[in-house]
Amino acid sequence: MTFSFKKNSQNEFTKPIHIRYETQIPQIDDDHDDFYNIVMGTKSIDWAYEEEVRVTRQINQTLSFCDVDKDGKAIHLFDIPPSLFGAIYLGANSDAELGSVMRKELKDKNIDIPIFKGTILSDQFKLTWERVY
Repeated sequence: MTFSFKKNSQNEFTKPIHIRYETQIPQIDDDHDDFYNIVMGTKSIDWAYEEEVRVTRQINQTLSFCDVDKDGKAIHLFDIPPSLFGAIYLGANSDAELGSVMRKELKDKNIDIPIFKGTILSDQFKLTWERVY
């Protein structure tokens, strides 16, 4: 997947965090210079197949307050250009309705990216991905 990072409305670049996959939980204290990147950018080696890159934003960079979730937590919207996305991956336990909603939203906005659905293999600790749209 290729990302092109653009400046946001405050003329700041969005900085990606390339996830590090480790066998041990990192031991750091909260005054460590790279605390945020270590906490937000480290996962178990079990997830290495994801090759994840995270894009994080501060709440003060939000476009608007949207709503609250079922637990009463605030939902905020951020301006992320569609060109940053190469695909959408739906989890193995997601329902068909989610895929249909995503497909409709992409079509309505003239965004052409594939949607994949995960399947858990019964004999391995692994997911397979099938393109569904």
